[in-house]
Amino acid sequence: MHSLARDLKIAAAWARAHRLRFALLAALWALALLSIVQGFRNALQYSTDFQWSPARLLSEGVNPYEVTLSGHVDGRILLSQYPPYQHLLYIVMLPLASLPYGLAKGVWAALNLGFATASLVLLTRRFRLSAVEGALLAALFFLSTPYRNGLGNGQTSLLCLTAFLLAWDRQTRNPARAGVSLSLLLTKYSFAPPICLWFLLRGRLAMLLSSLALLTAGWLLFAGICRENPLEILAQPLKVAALHSESEGGGDIMTLAQSFGLDTDILGPLRLSALLGLAAACAGVALLWRRAGGLSEAECLAALCLVSLMSIRHLAYDFVFLAPVAACAFSLPRRAQTCVIVALLYLGFGLKLLVSLDIAGKWAELASFLALALMLFLIVFPARRSSSAPAPLARGA
Repeated sequence: MHSLARDLKIAAAWARAHRLRFALLAALWALALLSIVQGFRNALQYSTDFQWSPARLLSEGVNPYEVTLSGHVDGRILLSQYPPYQHLLYIVMLPLASLPYGLAKGVWAALNLGFATASLVLLTRRFRLSAVEGALLAALFFLSTPYRNGLGNGQTSLLCLTAFLLAWDRQTRNPARAGVSLSLLLTKYSFAPPICLWFLLRGRLAMLLSSLALLTAGWLLFAGICRENPLEILAQPLKVAALHSESEGGGDIMTLAQSFGLDTDILGPLRLSALLGLAAACAGVALLWRRAGGLSEAECLAALCLVSLMSIRHLAYDFVFLAPVAACAFSLPRRAQTCVIVALLYLGFGLKLLVSLDIAGKWAELASFLALALMLFLIVFPARRSSSAPAPLARGA
C-alpha cells in the first residue's frame, strides 16, 4: 500500500510537470480502453479459436482430436476451435466446458483480460519500470492488435504469456510452482524447444521435471476420460496442428521456409521446415547463453521471447510475447530504443494493416522476421547500458 501511494504521488507530480506528455498518455489510455471494449465485444460475438468445443467433447468422454482427424465434425467443433494443444489444456478447461457457450465466452474473455493485467504487473516489476513507464507500456499493449485479436478470437496466447512470466519469476524461489506455470505454457508446444533448452542450460531441472510430470498426468487423465490408449493419442495434437496450421504474417523460420517454397519431406512426417525451426531455436539459445554474462535477467527474458517467436511456427496472436521486449526498450540506448519502437509498431499495428489490405504474404513474413532479428541483435549486443538497467546476469545464477 505504501509503495502504491508513493507511486501515485510520483505520477501526480509528473503529470503536473509534464502536462503535454500526460495529455498524450491520457489519450493513449482512452484508445486502449476502446480497444479493450472492442476486443471483449469480439470475444462475446466470435471467439473463433476458443477451445470450448474440444473441452466440451472431452467432458462427454469423447476424444476431440479423433473427431477432428476423422473429418466428420458434424457441428461438434464450432467455428475454428480445432484442438492443436497438448492434452493438459483441455483438462484445465473442463470447468469452462460445463458452462453454456455464451457464458463460457464471457468468462474466458474476462480471464484473458486478467491474464493481460497480471502479465503487465509482472513486467513492470521485473523491468523496474516507473509508474509512468508502466502506464505507457500497458496502454500500448492493450491498444495493440495482437492483444485485441487474441482476446476477440479466444486464443490462449495471454494465458501462455502469464504462465511464462510466472515460471520465470519463480524459477529459483519455488521450482515446483514454476513447473506448474511452465506446464501451462508448454500446452502450446511451439514455445517448448527454445524455452526448455534455456532452462535446461540454467540447471532448472526440478522445474522442468515438475512441468513434465504435470503434462504427463494431463495426458494420462485425458486418455482415461476418453478410454483411449495413451500411446495412440500422444501425437494427435501435432497431427491436428499439421492439418489446420496457417500463417498470417508470422516471422519465424518455419513459416519462411514454407512461404518461399523451401520446405520438403525429410523422413515420414518430418519436414525440412521443422528441422530448420529446431536448428534456429538451438542457435538462438546458444547465442543468448554466450552473451548472458553481459545481460541482465530481464534482458535474457526479452531475448528468449524473440528467439521463440523467430524459430518455431507462431501466428500473429503470439506477438503478445513482445511485451517483455517493449518493457526492455525503456532501458536501451536512445538509437537502439528508437529502432526497437519502430519494429514493435510494425509488428503490433502495421502488420495487421497489411493483412487487412490483402497485401501480406511471404514478403510481410520476411519483414516480420527481420524486425524480430533486429530487436534480438539490439538486446543481446547492447552498445552501452543505461544507468537504470538491472545488473548483468551471472552465468551460474
